[in-house]
Amino acid sequence: MMKKLTSFVFIVLLAIASCTNEENLSLTANPEPMQNRSAFGIDGLNRNYLSDIALLADGISGINGISWDDIEPNPPQNGVHDYRLTSEMIELNSALQSNSRKLQLNFRLSSNWAIQRDPNQPVTNPEDGSREGGILGVNPTHENDLVAVIEHILSNLNIEVLQIGSEAENEWLDASAYVHALAIIYQTAKRIQPDITIMIFGFNPANYFTHPDRFNTQLITNKLNFVTKVLELGAPYFDVFSFHASRELEAIEPTVTWIKEQMQSYGYTKPVWVDDMYSAPWLDPVYGSQNDRELYNQLISEEPQAIAMFDSLQAGYMIKKLTVGFACGIEKIFVSTDVDFEAYYIPNWRYVGLLKSSGQRKPAYYNLKLLIDKTSGFERVNSIGNGLFEFKFFNNNSIYVYWSEGNSTDVLTALQANSYTIHQFAYHINEAPNSSVVTSLENINFDSNPVLIELNE
Repeated sequence: MMKKLTSFVFIVLLAIASCTNEENLSLTANPEPMQNRSAFGIDGLNRNYLSDIALLADGISGINGISWDDIEPNPPQNGVHDYRLTSEMIELNSALQSNSRKLQLNFRLSSNWAIQRDPNQPVTNPEDGSREGGILGVNPTHENDLVAVIEHILSNLNIEVLQIGSEAENEWLDASAYVHALAIIYQTAKRIQPDITIMIFGFNPANYFTHPDRFNTQLITNKLNFVTKVLELGAPYFDVFSFHASRELEAIEPTVTWIKEQMQSYGYTKPVWVDDMYSAPWLDPVYGSQNDRELYNQLISEEPQAIAMFDSLQAGYMIKKLTVGFACGIEKIFVSTDVDFEAYYIPNWRYVGLLKSSGQRKPAYYNLKLLIDKTSGFERVNSIGNGLFEFKFFNNNSIYVYWSEGNSTDVLTALQANSYTIHQFAYHINEAPNSSVVTSLENINFDSNPVLIELNE
């Protein structure tokens, strides 16, 4: 689910420089080697807390929800465009650079004058949950204006990743129209900034692949068909396929499997990313457990004890989702979000920041920093089984993440070393991760909370 972007964040968002070159379009992406790039990102950019996020050393911040309307609210008059870029955007450019951050920008094709919609086929606006007409496509008379606005954005921003839409399968009614717009944007962007990464979809199947019985069959079929139709028509107009790991941990693996199968069937070898990983357990007020429903309602009421419990759950669940996601072959994951939302129509989402809205660092912040510090540059993640995962490196010893799944801990006998450093994650406010060295793993009481294990020679 795409989060609501405040006008303040938009005002301070944009501006960096770009480079030029003629298009040299390729059917396949050429991602840099895993050991030379970060697999982590942060979904969200709050100017006030850039320095806190920079300490995580993941390197890239993602912004959801910049629309064509935000940048150009009115059609050009006599060929003159009314673009809304301000000095605050230049200031953010400087702040991003001084904090060694790169930018992932989600550009939504939402415009009250350039985009055609069908009011008789309403869809859910991912920013606020309201209903609006589904997108039919770019008005043909304004296709040159789409070229112009992309040129304008990329002449003022050095964007690392440009995402086209969020949950496109939920907003667009016509896959071929989406691909047509995508082709215009892709070719324009590559001409202006050849090294830019173009990311599509932000596909959100929720828990469909684990709980298909909870979905309207025709509705989900239409969404899946939209994705496959885009893949059928879409080469070579994207570099990365992204989806939203915004529900249960168990839904990640079957979702990735389906995406890879679909891409393979159309001849793609594109990376799969998560541009929006909701970092806490999903509280479902309809299908969830009684405890989940109670916690959900308590979050609506903003009860302090419930918020503290949710923060604690987030601290461990985030590590599990990241670990499982990488083990499934996802190459980059943007954790949602940098800062708690002060308001959002889904109460779960209000408390999944790494920082509270006051700026206080949550346990999830410290846990993510520990995971990044210890696993940065990993080659791949192997699932050994029974809650044990190996972060494997090209030139370093492996790092292990483990949590008990209620089974025997015999799986740990595979870890042979003279001693072990166990890094315990944090689970409470004002608590930091801690480490200890042990000579044996046999008598340690592991539970469902994950730990990091290093093997010492």
